[in-house]
Amino acid sequence: MKPLGIVLLLSLALGCFLDIAQAEEEDDKTDACKFPICSTHIGFICGSDGNTYLNECVLCQENKKRTKPVLIQKEGFC
Repeated sequence: MKPLGIVLLLSLALGCFLDIAQAEEEDDKTDACKFPICSTHIGFICGSDGNTYLNECVLCQENKKRTKPVLIQKEGFC
């Protein structure tokens, strides 16, 4: 019975770790919208509207102007 308990505890710990990692990843995505002015860092993003944006921040700023947000289709040019 002890090996089963160890496996269950490890599974629980792994689940908690994955939840924390996912929360941190989501926080990183919202960082692009924190500042009113975007950097000139080039990291082209293809939006779901078919337009290529300079970086995620520029896409985020564009979404602030729209009623329906543009999603990231892929990294790179459209």
